Amino acid sequence: MRFTKPSTLSIPALLAWAIGCIILIPPLLGRGGFIDGLLYASISRNLSQLPWHSTELIFSDTLYPEFAEQPPLMLWMGSWWFRCLGDHAWTEKSFALLIGVFTLIAFYYFWKMHISGPQNRYGWGWWMLLWSLVPGPLWGLGHFMLENPLALFTFLAVWSAMGANRRLAGVGLGLFTGLAFITKGPPALFPLAVPLLLGICRLRASSDMLRVTAWSSVVLFALAWMGWSWSPLRNAMLAYWQRQVHAVFSGQRPSYEVGSERTRIDLVWTFVQELTIPVLLLLVCYLIFRWLKNRNRLKWADESDDPHLRSYALFFMLVALSATAPLFVSPKLHPHYLIPSYPWWTLAMTCATLPILRALPFNTYRWGHLKQDFLLSAAVSVCVLGCLGYAWSKRDQPVRDFTLQSDLKQLVLTLKQMEANGPCRGVALSHELHGQYAIWLYMQRYYRLSLFPDYTTQHCLILKEKGSPALEGFNRLPIDLRHFDVYSSPSVRPENNRQ
Repeated sequence: MRFTKPSTLSIPALLAWAIGCIILIPPLLGRGGFIDGLLYASISRNLSQLPWHSTELIFSDTLYPEFAEQPPLMLWMGSWWFRCLGDHAWTEKSFALLIGVFTLIAFYYFWKMHISGPQNRYGWGWWMLLWSLVPGPLWGLGHFMLENPLALFTFLAVWSAMGANRRLAGVGLGLFTGLAFITKGPPALFPLAVPLLLGICRLRASSDMLRVTAWSSVVLFALAWMGWSWSPLRNAMLAYWQRQVHAVFSGQRPSYEVGSERTRIDLVWTFVQELTIPVLLLLVCYLIFRWLKNRNRLKWADESDDPHLRSYALFFMLVALSATAPLFVSPKLHPHYLIPSYPWWTLAMTCATLPILRALPFNTYRWGHLKQDFLLSAAVSVCVLGCLGYAWSKRDQPVRDFTLQSDLKQLVLTLKQMEANGPCRGVALSHELHGQYAIWLYMQRYYRLSLFPDYTTQHCLILKEKGSPALEGFNRLPIDLRHFDVYSSPSVRPENNRQ
């Protein structure tokens, strides 16, 4: 995919490329990630080790033995990725990067199709730069998150609804919205408002949008019927609806289950913080534009203002609002739910300011054909190879939660020694550690260990929080860990405790 002409360099596109490489590639081969990503990766890995026709989602023998916290589509897709590549620390991250590649390709061709014209050709680079400066999207692509395919499917749904062929537009809208729904649930439904928004912005005739809505309804009904007829999907969605959606809206589950409680003001403030850097960049560009214009150093005319861009900027802003506003009133208040809206917010900002951005002297840069091709290829290669070299040098090393991962690795080595010398088995957690889900997730993802929530004399090791009161009747082991005190059961002979 080329983002420049042979003699023209798109500075914003190159900056976006560099930012993406620097953020996503270095941690590619290392261990560690956001707890939701570790959870989903463990479930996909476990499913991949069952017969090919299996669809049961299981995290561990003791925690989530029947997982129904999310819809199943991405977990099923991830299981086939594990079948192809094997169980490595980088398997789930490479899947997220693949989704990112498809997303960028979709962005590029969407811009090429809808924001046409020679003046706007290099505006795609500005869009990508603004999008990459929002922390959420690239953070999500660094983890095995449901929001990654959700953002892609919802983007394709909106794009389909904008098509000229009413039948294909409706079919695409219904199909991709359905796929998004069985990826993440209700947050995926905002593309269904697109026909109405196109009519409001007068980008399409209202009668055409009614036909698009009718066709999308037919496709969604057909997908619902097929999903209901296939028992694995029906059972998975019914369990998800009962345990997650109904439980949240009925008040049986809290709005934020990890860490301190969040309020709606917190979520709004997180959203503002996410968009701060792109807005500041556009403000700086505007001030530079005004300074150059006042000194007659820019070729600027009133006709540079494009009504076509203004209409699309309004439409994209409405799409972004339809994806964002319901989350502000939802019982679930997780900030990463906002990730699918950021392509539309940054696209709206790009279209609104593009007449100014394309007038700036650093919008593009022209070089000779031979010199530009050589230097551009060299710069891109050095960036990618440098990031890959760094990732290789840190392969299979922790990329986050360093001390926790070090503690757990030492704990697993101790467990293997004790299991080899006696009849005891497994690791149990004291009650004060039950809420520290990172312990459960790291142990299952990288060591395939199911922790026990209640300790007995059958267990090799029992974990207590560092400095907490001792366990009466159990033997404390002299293992130097940062987070935990380690005990063995009374049935384990002292000679089995040697390190």
